[in-house]
Amino acid sequence: MWILSGRPDLEMTFKADRYDDTELAGEDVEALKDYELGQTGTYANYRLQHLEEVRIRTGDCTDSNTPIDDLEPVLLHPSLKTLRLLGVNWLAGPINKLKFPNKPCNLEYLELKECLFDHLSVENILTRCKKLKWLSMETADARRHDLSIDDTEWDIDLSKIGNAPRRLGHNLESFNLHTIEFDNWGSSEGRLGSLRNLKALQHLKVVLNNFTGRVRYPWETDQEQEIPLAEALPPMIETLHLHWDDEYYSHREYKGFCDNINGAVFKLLMAVDGFPNLRKISIERYGGKRQNGELEWDKSVDGWEVEVTQEHLWKRYSSSGCMRTLVYLTKTI
Repeated sequence: MWILSGRPDLEMTFKADRYDDTELAGEDVEALKDYELGQTGTYANYRLQHLEEVRIRTGDCTDSNTPIDDLEPVLLHPSLKTLRLLGVNWLAGPINKLKFPNKPCNLEYLELKECLFDHLSVENILTRCKKLKWLSMETADARRHDLSIDDTEWDIDLSKIGNAPRRLGHNLESFNLHTIEFDNWGSSEGRLGSLRNLKALQHLKVVLNNFTGRVRYPWETDQEQEIPLAEALPPMIETLHLHWDDEYYSHREYKGFCDNINGAVFKLLMAVDGFPNLRKISIERYGGKRQNGELEWDKSVDGWEVEVTQEHLWKRYSSSGCMRTLVYLTKTI
């Protein structure tokens, strides 16, 4: 892993074996001795000075996770622009074990899939990666949350996650946040809130309720009122994608859910003059056709055309994915 740092000037030491306390059989003892002898040798660092993209994957979802401190060298490579990680733990524990926490990271594109992260992770990323333009984050499910992690260590507070880009993400041009896998076994709190001050942000992918808050029913007097999209989106936004929230709904509830999202998007289109670059909105929904001839989108907006498609999405290393309904609203003038 050291070679991926591209930094022969940094002193790198090997981490202690996590199985130091394990009782070994005779042949394993000999093998370990041979291994340790090998560690005392010298290693060539070819620097890989032209390396610009790295992809690292931790097996499938049953193979736990890889702590980010194990991958620290790759964060230090001076010419690396794109890093795609799958199955990585970027929580506080591994962050605190980083050997060079203050060394700058020159990444411009970072993708986290099936990863463990929270608001501290986002703060750490945006603090170190000051050149970051593109950030995509998707949570892992419970199978990557191994016994070495305290249940209280992984908690998602959307309000705190939203605070991180508001303070530190002013260079972000694209941001994707998807926490559904976490919500299937835990429960995220709060909402991202307005990202209006992110003047550079052009592309956003979120769950609507996680972004602006859930529509408040009349009897929920203690529930925060949702924020209109026109008050939450940055002025230079070009594309908006609303992820499906993956919750179970009866037919009646599902219709109400879709109507709420359609209403929020329609209100945005009525205020579209405030977003001169907005050209495409996509809404992801449960796969399959609506019942009783109901339409996915039944409103007409001058200068915007509607297309409804069925697409196969969310294919993962250990999953074949699923069908989703996509509603596309595209600007025509």
